Amino acid sequence: MKIAVGSTRKPKIEAVLAATQTISRLGLPQWSGVDLIARDVDSGVAATPTSDDELMAGARNRARQLARILESESIPASLYIGLEGGLHVQTSSSGRIVLLRGWAYATDGKSDEGSFGSSPSIQVPEQIASAILDRGLDLSDVIDDFSGRFDVRSNEGTWGILTSDLITRSRSFEVAVVAALAPFYNSDLYSQVC
Repeated sequence: MKIAVGSTRKPKIEAVLAATQTISRLGLPQWSGVDLIARDVDSGVAATPTSDDELMAGARNRARQLARILESESIPASLYIGLEGGLHVQTSSSGRIVLLRGWAYATDGKSDEGSFGSSPSIQVPEQIASAILDRGLDLSDVIDDFSGRFDVRSNEGTWGILTSDLITRSRSFEVAVVAALAPFYNSDLYSQVC
């Protein structure tokens, strides 16, 4: 099976490969030996999205744009996956809670239909959240400064920094990809009318 992912960042590629390996354990022959195509595509949303709506739009935009690009180049794929990470801000009478999370969107590219999956969430320290939300900085720059490391997003990601590498950026996206692909590997269940 040929799967295309709308990014060339190592954590996102690793996430898709790990997700397909997990799915292959179900014994479905088409999920073993996945051939991956990776291309950079624009998300069409802010560099650091700050809501689930924006994160979901970014993931969907990446997958759909990738399908159009590869189709124009006559490079077919069975599935197209877009991944988008960022923040979700939850406000209440007691203040704001800022969560780091990611979304995946998978489509076969044949219609406007696709499926979403989400990563887990983790609360972001106020110092980091404030730098992004109040001062307008990008998460990738803030986490590099905060951690004293360079290009964190291409490695362990903010997830790795916040969890001491117990959950990395790649691992968080892996969960989102497995969830987004459920209608494709569990199609019998998803095709049933309730």
